[in-house]
Amino acid sequence: MNQRHFSVLLLASLVLAVAIFLLVPGLTERDEISGDLFLRDVGGRINEVNRMVVTAGGGEVSSTLVKRDSGWTIRELDDYPVDWSRLRAVLAGLAEAVVVEQKTSNPEYYPHLGVEAVTEDGANNVLLELSLGDQVLGIIVGNDATSRGGQYVRLSGIAQSVLIDRGIDVSAEPLSWADDGIVDIGSALVAEIEISHPDGDMIRVRKVSADDTDFKLENLPEERKILSSWSINSLANTFSLLRMDAVKPDIGEPSGEIVFISLLMFSGIEVTAEAFEREGRGWIRLKASAPSLPDATGADEQAVQLARALVEEAESINGKVNGWVYRLPVSKFEAMTKRFEQLLEPLDDGGGV
Repeated sequence: MNQRHFSVLLLASLVLAVAIFLLVPGLTERDEISGDLFLRDVGGRINEVNRMVVTAGGGEVSSTLVKRDSGWTIRELDDYPVDWSRLRAVLAGLAEAVVVEQKTSNPEYYPHLGVEAVTEDGANNVLLELSLGDQVLGIIVGNDATSRGGQYVRLSGIAQSVLIDRGIDVSAEPLSWADDGIVDIGSALVAEIEISHPDGDMIRVRKVSADDTDFKLENLPEERKILSSWSINSLANTFSLLRMDAVKPDIGEPSGEIVFISLLMFSGIEVTAEAFEREGRGWIRLKASAPSLPDATGADEQAVQLARALVEEAESINGKVNGWVYRLPVSKFEAMTKRFEQLLEPLDDGGGV
C-alpha cells in the first residue's frame, strides 16, 4: 500500500468516527462513571449557589429559595427564613454524592426510576434547579432505591440516569424548608406564667425559687382543689419547643378576641404572646423584653455585662418573630389558652365541692 492510499483510508476512518460520534445517541453527553462524583463539574462550587427552585410533579413551582444578604428566604412564604441546616444538608449531599451505577437512558423506562420530566403525566418526583451565577443546573430527584440504598437521579437535558450513594431529602412544600422553630424556653427557666382571657378569666402560676419542685396556682379558692400538680406544672412548657405549622406576615389586621400570655423567666426576660383565632385555627404573635440596663456610672461591671446579655437574648428572639404571626398545632394552642376551671377538680353534680 503506497503512502497516498494509506492517507486516504486514514482520512475516511476519521470522517466515519466523527459521524458515529455525532449521530449515535448518548455519546455527545456527559459520561457518568461509577465512583465519580455525581456533580463532578460543579460540586466544588456548591457554595456559590444563590437560588434553588423546587418544582413538583406536574410542573408547578412550589418553593423558591433565595440567598439574600440576611440569609436564605422562601419566596412563597413572603421571604420567611429558610432552615439553613436543612438546606445545607441537601446542598452538601448533592456535592458529595457518588455515582454507584449507571441506569437507563431510555425515556420509556424513566418512570420506573422516577426520573422522567416533572411535566410528564403522573410524575411524582421533584426537579431542583440550582443557580450558580448565570448557570442553572437542573437535577431530577427520583425514587429511593429501597432495596439497595441511594436514590435515582438525572441531570436535566442529559439522557443518562444514575443511582447515587445517598438519599436527597427534598420536599415540594414551602413550609418544609422553613425554620419552623419559634422559641424554645425550657420549664426549668420559667418563674411565672400568666394567661388572661378577654372576659377576665385569668391563670397565674409561679415559683418563688428555681429550686421549687412545683408551680403554685395563685387565687385558688379554699373550697376547690387543683386537678393535679402535672396540670399546673405543664403550663411552664407553654413556650418549650414551640413550633408553627403556618406563618404569615403580621399586617396588623383585626384579630377578634385576644388571649394574652406572659412568661417570666428567672433571668428577668419576659416573653409575651397574643393568641387569637382565625378561620377556626389558633395563631399567635410574640414579643420579648429584658430588664433595663443599669446606669453604668458606679454599677457593678459584672451586673452590666449580665444585663447586656439579657438584652441581646431578647433582641435575638424579637429579630426572628417581629413582623410575623404563627399558626400553632391545635393541641399547643389549646394548652396555651387554658381557662382557670380546667385546672381544677370538677364540682359534684349538686354544684357543691
